[in-house]
Amino acid sequence: MIKNNLLRLALAGLLTTGVFTYAQDDEVIELSPFSVDAAEDIGYRATTTLAGSRVRSNIGDLGASIAIVTEEFMEDTGATDGESLLQFIGNVEVGGVLGNFSNSSGGNGPSNNTEEQRTNPQRGQRVRGLVSANLTRDYFQTDIPFDSYNTSRVVVNRGPNSILFGLGSPGGVINNNLKRAYIGQDTTEVSIRFDHRGSLRGTFDIGRTLIDDRLAIRIAGLRDEQKFKQKPAFTDDTRLYVAWEATLFKNENSNFLGRTSLRGSYEMGEIDSNPPDVIPPTDQFSSWWNGLGTQEDVNRILSVPGTDLDDINNGALTQQQVATLLDLGIETIPESFDGTREEFIAQEGRFVPRTTIDRFKRGNPFGDDPSEGGMLKTQFSVPYFLYPAVNFESVDDQTPGWDAIPEFQSALGGVGIQGVMGRFRPRGFATQDVRWTGAATGGTGFTAGSLNDRNVFDYHNLLFMGDTNSVNTEFDLNQVFLVQEFFDGSAGIELAFDEQTRDRVEFLPFDTGDKTIRLDITENLSAGDSDFDGVPDRHFNPNLGRPVIFWGDSFERTRRNEQETFRATAFATLDFEKVTNNDVMSKIFGKHTITGLYEDRENINLTRAIRGSWWAANSK
Repeated sequence: MIKNNLLRLALAGLLTTGVFTYAQDDEVIELSPFSVDAAEDIGYRATTTLAGSRVRSNIGDLGASIAIVTEEFMEDTGATDGESLLQFIGNVEVGGVLGNFSNSSGGNGPSNNTEEQRTNPQRGQRVRGLVSANLTRDYFQTDIPFDSYNTSRVVVNRGPNSILFGLGSPGGVINNNLKRAYIGQDTTEVSIRFDHRGSLRGTFDIGRTLIDDRLAIRIAGLRDEQKFKQKPAFTDDTRLYVAWEATLFKNENSNFLGRTSLRGSYEMGEIDSNPPDVIPPTDQFSSWWNGLGTQEDVNRILSVPGTDLDDINNGALTQQQVATLLDLGIETIPESFDGTREEFIAQEGRFVPRTTIDRFKRGNPFGDDPSEGGMLKTQFSVPYFLYPAVNFESVDDQTPGWDAIPEFQSALGGVGIQGVMGRFRPRGFATQDVRWTGAATGGTGFTAGSLNDRNVFDYHNLLFMGDTNSVNTEFDLNQVFLVQEFFDGSAGIELAFDEQTRDRVEFLPFDTGDKTIRLDITENLSAGDSDFDGVPDRHFNPNLGRPVIFWGDSFERTRRNEQETFRATAFATLDFEKVTNNDVMSKIFGKHTITGLYEDRENINLTRAIRGSWWAANSK
């Protein structure tokens, strides 16, 4: 629906005025003190801003670190959004495929989670190495990503500036000024861009004065189909923007009242994407061959203050590596150890490359394998996934089922079949879990490394999640400004209302901490004890040694954000040069501006998560 409207509007603009930009330059555009005009910018240089005090001020008069990006700069660099623009701004880092930092939430987990960067890319920035800046449009807080098609300039105000009336995070504020309709200025602009990957971007921008000296309107549209080197990632962005301005009263004969104006804007849009990912999957399989790594790797890790052999799994080091650590003095045998050097080395160095696991020997139930089926010889992890199996409530229970839990007594006929956790608990045996490879690390503070070999998976050209991920965002925004000036622009008040709604539906399997490649090293499947002899049946696992990917989150999340803001801004300027004829007095007392602001903002955030059911009757 939005795409059709954009096409009709663009065609109407072409038929009426042609495809070139046209403006009536001889008209004098009168600006409110509460606004700035991109027409004042000269090339890449801007001289005025609202960032300092919410009224138009000269940048040279403001004691803040402010960077202003003009429309011409964005055109020359091809920047269209925060990701493509902020990489050019000093002391600002930005995530994404064009950025310079990951914006991941890795921590000590098995993989780096890029969910936030991929679902909410406008938040993927950091100022002065601290935190992300507040995002605003016309200084109303927003979560809607900006685009250059309706942006006249972008202002980056670095640092926690209290003069911004509560909007200054430690990172600062990044504001985009929306394009306005100007009375007395007619423009038409149509643009088309494409690239070698198949991306196609089209915009139009039409401005008209409908009533001389009274009413103007501006309509802009966007259709952006962006492709990436990483297949099959894509982003489709469709938007429509309308701005208008009306002069209600000129008050030309009044020395007290100035111009009374009313302006506003409305934008609606939809962004549909399978976002690219800048971080390769986590390597959880190399340790099956290499353990903690070479002797040099082991020495380096254990030389880190606070790291010792207790932090490393015994199945990650060979006996030779442990002996070398003792010989070099990197590690010593604890005084509490009661045994010989050889016994200590044997205890701490149990790694055997490419060890598979006989899961039914956990706990050495037959007394014939101290390594418990290979479990003590390798680094492994225990996955949790849906796998039907016959379960006993405890190792001593003689009847399969979950009798002690009333809710489970009648489940599936009471036969004890459970579709959870991929584990088997036979009578008289410890719980038997599936085993996959894990990554050997130095313990707390160390994380598993990312995949570096593109022969294993070409993460540069292929998206690890394939086409399983989707993020759909729909939004609309409405703004209205009523401005009353006094004393020939020396004082004024602005009443403003902003309303924003954003709905986002996201489904991101394999990117919520699960972006990991492992190997299945379990020798046997969990088929149960079909003859009830107390010994589990041993069916060979046909996937032994194959790579596996874990998906632990099947949520489809719907997020709705509603925001309503009322703001009143007032100012008064006293310029002694205008009130006194004494040059000395005017230079001493200068010019003073007092600004006040009242803002009332209400945010409503709703989140709903739906998890798919694999075995419930109502899901069939």
